[in-house]
Amino acid sequence: MEPVKRLRIRINQDQREAFFEKLRGFADKHTYEFVLSDYGTTDDFLITIWADTLLITASPKPGSPETVTIFFSGIYPGSPINEEILSEFIIELKSIIGEIPNVTITEEE
Repeated sequence: MEPVKRLRIRINQDQREAFFEKLRGFADKHTYEFVLSDYGTTDDFLITIWADTLLITASPKPGSPETVTIFFSGIYPGSPINEEILSEFIIELKSIIGEIPNVTITEEE
């Protein structure tokens, strides 16, 4: 599915574990599924969070491991995403991730 929204995160690599824990806590709070695939390297990972009709993925930008993109999209083709819930989740994630020192968050359409 094509992303509906995205967040671009600039984070130091030594803060990765804190970032993972923030996303895991978000998923647990909302009883969403959470999967972290680290591929055996600190430069590459994929986080997948999903439930109902919403899919959230996070991965570093290729060649720029300090830049992580979080994508928000629907799980199924043609299934609408509740814009109000999506906006609330984005605000919540920005707040949670913003607790990590020296993190920069940019919202993109």
